[in-house]
Amino acid sequence: MSSTLINAAISVAGFAYLDAKLGVYSDRRLALAAYKATIIHRLRSLRGRVSLWNSFKDAVAKRPNDIAYVYEGRSWTWKQVDLGEW
Repeated sequence: MSSTLINAAISVAGFAYLDAKLGVYSDRRLALAAYKATIIHRLRSLRGRVSLWNSFKDAVAKRPNDIAYVYEGRSWTWKQVDLGEW
């Protein structure tokens, strides 16, 4: 085997060990999600659309037929909730 292939295998194994021990990949995902949420919040604040109501209306506009809520075996889409069909 070439030394490059061996070094690559050692590097992958080392990263897998450190990730299992320290949770590096999980922390990276959380940090990226927090960064994305911060950017979205800043953009909404510049447009004056920070309230929960605006987030709800955006969800209705983007995915009206997706399930919004499930309670006691029943489910409602974003559109049904917006129209008050419960």
